[in-house]
Amino acid sequence: ERLIGFHIGVLYFLLGLAAFSMIDVIRIYDFAHHQHMPLFNPHNQLAVLYFIAVLIGLVSLHYYRIKNSKGNLYVITLCIGVFFGALLGGITEFLIQMYFAKIVTQQMSYSFPEYFKTYIANQWPVYLMMSLLLIMVLIIRWRSRVYKLSVQRDSQDTSSNLGSSRMASAKDITNYGLRLEVGSLIGKDDKGYIRMNKLTDRLILAYRGGGKTSSLLVPFILDNLHINKLITDIKGELCAITARKAIDADRDVYVIDPFQVLKTMGLNIKTHSINPLAYVHNKDPLLKDRYISALSAALYVVDQEVRSETESHFSENAQIILEGVLDFYTDQFFDQPEKMNLVDLHDWWIDLANDTEDNVIKKMKQGSNKARAAAAQLLVAGGDESGSMKTTVYRQLQWLRSDNVRAIFKQDEIDLSSFVGGQCDIYVVLPEDMIKSYSRMVRVVMALIKVKLIQSPTAKLKQDYCFVLDELGQFGYSPDVEQVINTMRSRGVKVWASFQTIGQVEVYRDDAIFKGMPVKHFLGSDDIKTLEWIQKLGDKTTVLTENVSRNASTAYKGARSSLSESYSVSETATDLIHFNDVREMPEDEQYVFIRGMRPIRCKKAYYFNEPIYSDKYDANPLENRGER
Repeated sequence: ERLIGFHIGVLYFLLGLAAFSMIDVIRIYDFAHHQHMPLFNPHNQLAVLYFIAVLIGLVSLHYYRIKNSKGNLYVITLCIGVFFGALLGGITEFLIQMYFAKIVTQQMSYSFPEYFKTYIANQWPVYLMMSLLLIMVLIIRWRSRVYKLSVQRDSQDTSSNLGSSRMASAKDITNYGLRLEVGSLIGKDDKGYIRMNKLTDRLILAYRGGGKTSSLLVPFILDNLHINKLITDIKGELCAITARKAIDADRDVYVIDPFQVLKTMGLNIKTHSINPLAYVHNKDPLLKDRYISALSAALYVVDQEVRSETESHFSENAQIILEGVLDFYTDQFFDQPEKMNLVDLHDWWIDLANDTEDNVIKKMKQGSNKARAAAAQLLVAGGDESGSMKTTVYRQLQWLRSDNVRAIFKQDEIDLSSFVGGQCDIYVVLPEDMIKSYSRMVRVVMALIKVKLIQSPTAKLKQDYCFVLDELGQFGYSPDVEQVINTMRSRGVKVWASFQTIGQVEVYRDDAIFKGMPVKHFLGSDDIKTLEWIQKLGDKTTVLTENVSRNASTAYKGARSSLSESYSVSETATDLIHFNDVREMPEDEQYVFIRGMRPIRCKKAYYFNEPIYSDKYDANPLENRGER
């Protein structure tokens, strides 16, 4: 900016010299070399044109300063260039005319007063323009008292020693390659849509009503029909808006909706049931072992922290027992397909828990290693302890007592092979009041897909899969999600995880997997902890701070007063993003942090307001879009 300001000052300085003295400099040069001097002298016209050019420059720079909150330096250098250009040009012009006056009075009958009077009569507009320019510059100087830089400037205009962070400009966004016609939508600005061509993990922080569904999740699903997706759909909005379009595109769309949320919305979309035990391979011990371990881990829900050694003891033993029970049950009933489902497993375990003589448990001692380990835990423990362990195991299955859920987990109507290598989307729909109670249902589906992807040859895998986990914070701590993010990248799985606050993220033991996601969206928040984290992500920037001090003193008995003024500019470190920047952010804006790029503040692109989506979605029964 200093270089641009220097060029502006030099330009107006040279224009001032040219306007006020260049013609007479040429004339005196021709006279000294005995050449024919130009008869036409456009002094007046040049002076007026220069005056107009100065006015245009001041008005333009003032507008630029208001528009960009910077640019005072340009006005300063323009004024300096005009002042010295006009002053030096005027002095040069006057001295040349005095030289001509001397020659004329010596060689002709003109007297000096007569020559000077004639000169002023012809050239007074030049000196009028010069005087007006000097007065105008002095007024600007008086109005500003001192030539000030902006109070807060971008770090690129400072040494950046105290912080170099700054928001991405429109040019930065273009240089980052985010002006794409296709890809995952980020947002939009004055120049158009902002997209990423590469599918990556994303963290979305948005309080309820923040617009994440309308501005991010729905556009992603509509733009990426070719990507197979597992979608947790709270309230059924995502399915209502996007499922039919996927079906029309000949994709396999499976909807797991145990509480008939879609039906209550008046939607006629086919729903499906799923049977996790249908995927058990008794003939392949290695595959079965991996599958049973994954399924038991999905069924067993623990808090983030175990509060006592007793809880830790019961938790560890219950996991061993649950895994052994699953292994034993699938061995016993593998030849009875009608019993190979979680519903019958639930009923069988209730009967086993009431078996006071432990006949089934004793039979488990003759089973597989996992079954024997479970039996040992139950038989070694005392009566009360064994009963507590059985109760702990049942708590992991108790969600299957619901008639709605039992109807969904009795048969298998979902082709997971289609998800692995075909064109497939799976929606898991839950009402708002059932999220916490039935989080295991989502975890079981996720475990099935995870195992299927791991077991499949890499040659059959697609390039990308995406788990769209809406309102993940409402599900509580889920180690399966941690495992998917940490280990499934090599299988092409990306995770879009949405939370309401950073506190929900920190429920996870390994919360860094979310905080370190390559793309992070913040769609507004009043939560202090969330605001603090956004502020830390923005980091520090270096700004210029002005200090102006004035001292006035009056001598004894009314003597002349004195006035002193000092001005200093210093660099100060400050946060790039302040709390009020996020809290007062308009509802249609967001902050986006992308790895390797400067922070972006841009508009949200609501699908129902964007022409590119006008014929790609169905109406949302839960929302009047006109009031959005």
